[in-house]
Amino acid sequence: TFGECMRHKPCNIVELTGNLEDEFVADFIQLGCHGGERKALEVLRILETRYREPQRHYHTNTHVEEVLAAAHKLLRGTLQKNRPLVRMALWFHDAVYDPNDHRPDVNEQSSVRLAVELLAGASVKNLNAITSAIRATAHLNHMRAQRLSIVERVVISADLSILAAPMRRFAEYCKQIRREYELVPMTVYHQHRIAILEKFLAQRPLFPYPKAEKLWGMRARKNLASEVSFLKYISS
Repeated sequence: TFGECMRHKPCNIVELTGNLEDEFVADFIQLGCHGGERKALEVLRILETRYREPQRHYHTNTHVEEVLAAAHKLLRGTLQKNRPLVRMALWFHDAVYDPNDHRPDVNEQSSVRLAVELLAGASVKNLNAITSAIRATAHLNHMRAQRLSIVERVVISADLSILAAPMRRFAEYCKQIRREYELVPMTVYHQHRIAILEKFLAQRPLFPYPKAEKLWGMRARKNLASEVSFLKYISS
């Protein structure tokens, strides 16, 4: 089961969402996908297997659990109709992940194609909302937050919630990302990582969904600033 493949507890900025398997099946059916419960479980097994691939150290089933829990906190008491869209987008957003392919948004586009294939039967409107949110997690157009849909804002914010994790979990996340890019020379990795983190630091807001910015913005900026300072120190 999904829970059996967990190796770490989610960071305490989020809360667990209950039975994720039941939730996935309910969302799959509610979205009108073909095949009912049996097909839903088949799709879930495919996703779980993908998130266990050996090249992954951060982008694993644990990451999925964490972002789903973050979304649950953001959606509590509101946006009922958007919940299945947000959750399904988060399940698929890193379903295809090759850290050695450095082309912009290639993993997200491949994840979109997989979602279209496995969510056959969903309405065009629902599928467009899900795939648009998956593409948004490439974080290429984050600065144009005013153009984002609510689903995209929540999905992006949930995906970035790790930036506001407690110190120990944030440090673990940084090490996991480095392991995924272990083929990149250290000096090159540090340069690119500093550039990415500084871009996030410069964003106002950092989290495009207002509730997420209020909950996590200050802590995330503190974590980012600390990591940038550390990387610059060891690179000097």
